[in-house]
Amino acid sequence: MSLTLSGQGWKAPPLSADAEALKESQALLAKFVAAEAVKRELAKARNDLESYIIDMKEKLETDELIIKVGRVCDACSVLVSRGVWAV
Repeated sequence: MSLTLSGQGWKAPPLSADAEALKESQALLAKFVAAEAVKRELAKARNDLESYIIDMKEKLETDELIIKVGRVCDACSVLVSRGVWAV
């Protein structure tokens, strides 16, 4: 059995040697590259902001825990000084 191909089919159209078309393509590519750079920078800024918020939240929660523990220790000291609670 023989295989017969006809028409352009799998062949790509020839590239234009037109200098103007080449300049337009290069300008379009430069716009895409610039847009991708902006997207990357925006994503990095958002990630940095999210990391900062999470870090601050953890620090605040830790500070609040220290304050609560300090209040409990103060209350314990008062009870011990009054003889209500023996150590």
